[in-house]
Amino acid sequence: MKKLRTLHDLLRAQLRGLYDVEQHQIPALAIMKKQSESEALQAAIANHMQQTKEHVKRLEEVFELLSETPKANNNLAIQGLVNDCLGLLKQCAEPFVRDAALVTSLQRIEHFEIAAYGAACACANDLENYNLARLLHLTLDDEKRMDRRLSEIAEHGVNERAIFATAK
Repeated sequence: MKKLRTLHDLLRAQLRGLYDVEQHQIPALAIMKKQSESEALQAAIANHMQQTKEHVKRLEEVFELLSETPKANNNLAIQGLVNDCLGLLKQCAEPFVRDAALVTSLQRIEHFEIAAYGAACACANDLENYNLARLLHLTLDDEKRMDRRLSEIAEHGVNERAIFATAK
């Protein structure tokens, strides 16, 4: 394993991790969408799946700006978050409780991505690579919007239905 000696090396490592994060999510989001009962949640997941494909393309553009071939580092964090989500879904006996579990699990993934993209943006800005920072910030904004959308879905239906499902 190559040692990271500069902030530029760190940024490249972060980008390779993010590339894995985005690629790892596409099949997981398809599974999550099928598991959902809520039409609003299904729509949000479908939209985010499409955005995630755009995020992969955007990262490929970032790698091009760095004159590098896109390459993924194995990101254990996203694997753990996705595995936790899928394991939690298997434990849910009620569809509406499963939707609530999906929302919380997806928000954990979004928060991870928000932190990772925020850190990469900061590195790019510190390195005065503003074109790269701008591209990363576009994805950061998408992740923040998805997090807000998930909160709305939880607050306006999913959690309430889960409460009534458990009251039976």
